Amino acid sequence: MSNVPPLGFTKMKDLEFQIQKTSWSLYEIDHPLAKGVLRVIGLPSNIFERPSNTAPAAVSQRQFAISAQGMVGFTNYGAKGPCDQRVISQFEYNIAPKEDITSSITPRDEPFNEFVVGGSPPLLFRTRTILMKLEVFTSRYTACGDPYLWVTHNTVFSVSDLKRATLSLIP
Repeated sequence: MSNVPPLGFTKMKDLEFQIQKTSWSLYEIDHPLAKGVLRVIGLPSNIFERPSNTAPAAVSQRQFAISAQGMVGFTNYGAKGPCDQRVISQFEYNIAPKEDITSSITPRDEPFNEFVVGGSPPLLFRTRTILMKLEVFTSRYTACGDPYLWVTHNTVFSVSDLKRATLSLIP
């Protein structure tokens, strides 16, 4: 019997990391139902590495995965509606009237965020969170009376050795 777990159940090593640089991705919204600035970011909660002894023989590079938590903020410059304390459930999302307003956004900034994993050599993880789709509920507002927005986003990442010039930034 093998001690190697089946593919998909491999125990990943949870790596410690430090934040080097983070910034929100910013989008201008100009639509009759929503007007303002949308902020989106995917912040890593964990960075994992697959142990080399569990990788297929054909894989020669280190393998990583990131678990990220998406955060969204909205500064409303448009009209307010009636305040509603209720959170929208998945069921309500499926049936509530909403409008896709993705074509009403203009990207202002989609920066790279940087996280450092120590080691020899230290690794630089760069992430970028991109808005994919924006919907506004036509009959629901937040607890503050702002348009209720539903944001679909994606966070992508790359890994490289950290250059010597930036090592002084790590405590």
